[in-house]
Amino acid sequence: MKKLATALGVKEVQYSENRVADPYSDDFLIKADKNPNRAGVEALGMTPFRGGAKLKIVLALERINAEDVKRIVDDEPLLFVMLASNAGPATEVADVVLPSAVFAEQEGSFTNFQGRVQKFDKALQPNSDSQPAWHWIQEIARGLGHGWNLTGSEELLKEFFGMNYAELGAAGKIK
Repeated sequence: MKKLATALGVKEVQYSENRVADPYSDDFLIKADKNPNRAGVEALGMTPFRGGAKLKIVLALERINAEDVKRIVDDEPLLFVMLASNAGPATEVADVVLPSAVFAEQEGSFTNFQGRVQKFDKALQPNSDSQPAWHWIQEIARGLGHGWNLTGSEELLKEFFGMNYAELGAAGKIK
């Protein structure tokens, strides 16, 4: 998303927060913040979605909370494209839905709350026409005249975080 936004001259990329009423946390594994890659998207300069900007085109990846879906609908964008692995409130109102592979159907990386970048491996083959989000975004970019030729998610890790999968190792690496 960040690569496409940069190519198109979009200055601000926002994400929808996963809000949970009375979120549980402990001192070991469970955090009150239910946004598992918040540190990663914020390291890329993304901010929480605010709406109200009279959106023209919305390209969204995966889950959008109900409040943000309402904000998008209220803004009446010309086009709302959703990359999603499951149906939900946003897929019901999107103009176009592209089937995105779930995390278990792709390899990639995420950044935890400590800023540790960690790799995850593909466990399953994508179902039917599902593709990793980076693949769909590359196809959209090509359609808009940007000739990317990415072969995998590791290239994006190198471009934006200056890391590769080998140096992450089993424990990951602090950014």
